[in-house]
Amino acid sequence: MTFSKESRFDIACELIESFCRRSSVFEAHGDPARRYLYTDALALRNLVCLYRKTKDERYKNGAERLIELVHKYLGHHRNDNSRNGWLSGLDEESGKLDPTAGGLRIGKEFPERKKNEPYDSAKEWERDGQYFHYLTRWMDALAFCARELSDDHYARWAARLCQRAASAFVVRSDGMLSMNWKMSIDLTWPQVETMGAHDPLEGYLCAKELEENWPANAQELEQALKDFGILCRGRNWSTTDSLGIGILLVDARKSRHLKHPVKDAEYRKLASDALASLEAYAHANALDLEDNSRLAFRECGLSMGLRALQDELFFQEFTYLADEIESFWIQSWKKSSVSWLRHQDINEVSLAASLCGSFA
Repeated sequence: MTFSKESRFDIACELIESFCRRSSVFEAHGDPARRYLYTDALALRNLVCLYRKTKDERYKNGAERLIELVHKYLGHHRNDNSRNGWLSGLDEESGKLDPTAGGLRIGKEFPERKKNEPYDSAKEWERDGQYFHYLTRWMDALAFCARELSDDHYARWAARLCQRAASAFVVRSDGMLSMNWKMSIDLTWPQVETMGAHDPLEGYLCAKELEENWPANAQELEQALKDFGILCRGRNWSTTDSLGIGILLVDARKSRHLKHPVKDAEYRKLASDALASLEAYAHANALDLEDNSRLAFRECGLSMGLRALQDELFFQEFTYLADEIESFWIQSWKKSSVSWLRHQDINEVSLAASLCGSFA
């Protein structure tokens, strides 16, 4: 089943309306503490995209309120923690002016693992902390707001977050660099030391965009750019994960739209690795599985990336994957299937991001 451009946009609006009412972005009766950083980063990008296309002030106001909510709840310590206040340790008023100075929590249900507590890979997925790849999604969303809403203080907050994350997640040992995947809420110790597959690429592109478009941030980002640049050298970016492929496609697009795009050889490497990943994914026939064996937000991450690069000749042959993913999950959303409701918030904003072309 295919949908017209108009119907796709209307469905995207419905999905965002649903999420924003439930999480108190639009309506006072929702739950303002219903915060999860990755979900909110996509929602923010969606709201600004819808505002750009409709000029409806409600979307702009929603975007501004969402930023306030994320910084209020995820920029502060958890209610079940002995510590309180801003993660940065700033007093309340100073923290409002510099809300990303201490990073942002993931928003997971359970408290972070204590230092003396043994690592459990299954439990770790449900525990709070800070993910670098979630922080880059929020940096990206803030930069998008700064550009589309002509408000530079959002870029300032993004740059501050980039600098703080780089200083906390990058590890120096015996003259070598690596990155931690997950840090404690206060960014003082690693919870998972393995480096995320695309973390240095994400960090480099976020820092580069912020440096180019808002030169006042250049000095603060100098070390981050240097470190991420070193960490990106010689890497293979290919992946079998649908969401990972989608983010790789988004990154490839961003690398081409910088004021000073990455070198042709580097872009070709990015595009080549993304293309190889897409070919492997298509051959695996993952979209033939039943809905209870699939995750909407991961697949919609892929379709979101494909929509971002659908005008690139390299990737046009794979547009059918985005069509299939969107059609399947629109039907699942309409019938409120169990697999859809299991991760409703993140599913809604991910599908909306694909439908309205938030990264195109």
